[in-house]
Amino acid sequence: SATVHVTTRPEDLLSRQLLAKNTVFAPAYSDFTADTCQVKIRSTHKAVLGFVDRLDEDTVKVSFDSPQRAVTPGQAVVFYNDERLVGGGVIEGSL
Repeated sequence: SATVHVTTRPEDLLSRQLLAKNTVFAPAYSDFTADTCQVKIRSTHKAVLGFVDRLDEDTVKVSFDSPQRAVTPGQAVVFYNDERLVGGGVIEGSL
């Protein structure tokens, strides 16, 4: 939408949940429904614990143990179980 949001309050950038679409899961996790995973919300982000809940074939909701800064629509989100890739998708937005 070419909209820029500006804030002077750092807490406005924190999110406890996100919604991701276009999700794809590794073959070993094709029947994945819900679990606690390590979650990265961009390539340089340090993985954090989050509960990943598969809402349908294409959509997941991630609930973080602690609020995350700058959950950004259009960025990739990736889920890991230890070092094993579980899956990932495209961030639709924060909840």
